[in-house]
Amino acid sequence: MRPAPARPASSPAPAARTGAALVTALLVTGVLMLLGVGFLNLSATEVQIAANQRQADQALFLAEAGLAQAVRDLVYDLNFKQAAGVRPSWRYNADAGEPAGRVLNAPPRLAWDEDSRRPVPAPALALDLTQAGRAAPPPPQYLDSDLKRRGKLDWFAQPWVRVPYPNTTLGNPDRGTLGSYRVDLLSESSSPNRIYVRVAGETARGRARVVLRGELEAADLSPWNTAAYVGGSLHGGKPVPGTLVLRGSAYVRGAAALGNSAHLYNNYSDGRGAPAPDAILVGKLPPLPDGSLRGTLRVRGDLSMSGASSIGLPEEGGDPVKQTMDGIYVTGSISTPAGALYADRLGSRVPDVPPPSLLDHHTRLDAQAGTGRVRGAAGGTEAERAMSLYREDAGGAVLNDATARILGIEKDGGCFRISHSTPSFVLGNPGNRVIYDQAASLLTFEGAGPRGEGVLAFVDGCLKVHLRGSLQYRNTGTLVVNGDVRLEGERGGGALYAADTYPIPHSLGVVARDDITFDGSPGSRYLGAFFAGGRIQVRREIILGGALVAADELRPERATHLYQVPALVSNLPPGMPGGGAQWMLIALSWREMLEQ
Repeated sequence: MRPAPARPASSPAPAARTGAALVTALLVTGVLMLLGVGFLNLSATEVQIAANQRQADQALFLAEAGLAQAVRDLVYDLNFKQAAGVRPSWRYNADAGEPAGRVLNAPPRLAWDEDSRRPVPAPALALDLTQAGRAAPPPPQYLDSDLKRRGKLDWFAQPWVRVPYPNTTLGNPDRGTLGSYRVDLLSESSSPNRIYVRVAGETARGRARVVLRGELEAADLSPWNTAAYVGGSLHGGKPVPGTLVLRGSAYVRGAAALGNSAHLYNNYSDGRGAPAPDAILVGKLPPLPDGSLRGTLRVRGDLSMSGASSIGLPEEGGDPVKQTMDGIYVTGSISTPAGALYADRLGSRVPDVPPPSLLDHHTRLDAQAGTGRVRGAAGGTEAERAMSLYREDAGGAVLNDATARILGIEKDGGCFRISHSTPSFVLGNPGNRVIYDQAASLLTFEGAGPRGEGVLAFVDGCLKVHLRGSLQYRNTGTLVVNGDVRLEGERGGGALYAADTYPIPHSLGVVARDDITFDGSPGSRYLGAFFAGGRIQVRREIILGGALVAADELRPERATHLYQVPALVSNLPPGMPGGGAQWMLIALSWREMLEQ
């Protein structure tokens, strides 16, 4: 038998092949195991990151809940607990010798009761921000050796005051809580209408913590806290054709285009390009406490300026009068020439303040008395129902066709007309009547009116007032006109203003269901609060102290000089739509504080 042929030297043995395959399999298995472990670690890391992010989000939500609670309480305090006619103040770091007792008042609230397992009424919060009169330490400062942060406040070392909210834990009591929040307040001594709010949100078991700090400013956005409130656009959004000189604040709920001769100032002063104020008008106004009107311009739309128009003036050393505006806020675009804007603050946040409704006054009374008069008022439209309620409140002080014939008041173009030729008359009954003295050219509001706030008279139709010389008024009263109002100056302009100082003790209100038009000879002077359910037109030059409030447009077609009177908002005549302060908190800034 022949032997088997010898193997070639280059062919590996079967055992060698088996060993190589085993090594390869082990290597592949090892790589797969490493990849698996890596993927497992990556998945675990991603799960942990997701869990941490969820905890951070929950902490942020808790902090935002605390911020919302604090803002709610501060707004309540502003509108219901601050002294009437006084600028708001949350100052607590006063001198030790100053009286204590400034209290932050919050509305009644609900708290969770563990025994009954339901929300129950809790006492209203009252926090003494004066710290019982104790003087707070001066604000700590950073004093780094490299001076990079010198002068910057250490926000965590400030004399914050803790708000003692009774229960700040959020979540379902049966399923566990998310966490809780803490709220601290810090006043700004140089700006008593500003306050800082610090809120710390912390999840259950302290897994995540977020600290937010917001800077809030109290602003009275009542339409009567301005020289002009415009419910629509200013002059239809087109450039104002004539001269517009506005001293104080303005709110425009649409576009504003300031033409070549439009200027806004923050005082009653002249100089540095500002025209001299009207001495006769300013002489009847109360002096400004610090020389400033604290003027702001708020525009919910675009602001455009052309030519020599300006808003505010630059500050100069040694000038005791504040020249810059306190703020300019525009939601849309701003197009201005260089050097036309001078303000302490520029911003884009403009709260929406809808035009006052003719029913506002009656709705507010309804809420106080619960009489349901608004629901039962006659008339289909809102204006008709409001006019029927005003007519009812006026009692015997109603000018209609019948009383006009008795009093000798003529009509002109279908409107009741009061002029120098109108005989003296008495409209109304004792306690609520209007007395016109032709010889003295004097309108007297006699009595406390229907609610002790002043006389309320109703004109059932449109009204024309021809001013020949000065028609002055005494005491406080409002003329409600069921139609248009037309005011016409004669003999060099004419005037309709208070017999003495304005708005205390003499104040006039004019409420027109439709439009108000200023016409006649140029140069007429007016002191009063004028509300139009439609638009306000200026067809001849006027000089007006008080406020113009137009639910629609303001059309200053001729030279219009407006002077805001800060005391007006707390001394309004009776029955004015949108009357009273409307305090809001405006967020100037908010950010997350990084703990050190």
